[in-house]
Amino acid sequence: MAIDVREVPASVRSLLGGGAAFIIGNSLLGIILPLRMEAAGYPVGLIGVIMTGYYAGLALGSVYGKQVILRVGHIRAFAVFAAVTAATALAYPIAFAAIAWLILRFVNGFCIAGLTATIESWLNERSSNGTRGRVLGLYMVTHYLAVASGQLLVNLARSPLPSCSCWQPP
Repeated sequence: MAIDVREVPASVRSLLGGGAAFIIGNSLLGIILPLRMEAAGYPVGLIGVIMTGYYAGLALGSVYGKQVILRVGHIRAFAVFAAVTAATALAYPIAFAAIAWLILRFVNGFCIAGLTATIESWLNERSSNGTRGRVLGLYMVTHYLAVASGQLLVNLARSPLPSCSCWQPP
């Protein structure tokens, strides 16, 4: 029996909400990090190289993330990728060095690719042939709204760059 289209959003609401939360944070991080490096006096070329690490990780994560999902399942893969993504976000102020940030950006990109693959394959699994297009359409709308929302959050801070001793370059 096919799933009623009206029931689909309720069955995937938590998955879409969790994915949106990480995408909001990730897109905000993509704005904050180069601003912080520029304020610290890093050369623009170095900032570009560090930020490119994310896309290198994203490329490799899109290739190897599938193996993690197949090995441990959707729930565990989502939990692992989300936990590592959160840990990398917390590690930026601890390790304010160019090479550390390059590695963190790479790991972040790998995990975001894994999260995206996990969410999309999980949604494919949870939907029927009749509802798959609508479910994935809802996912894409949620994804793009989360990206835009995260980038707009940079304007909410009174001071875009916190004055904290942990943000000082070595």
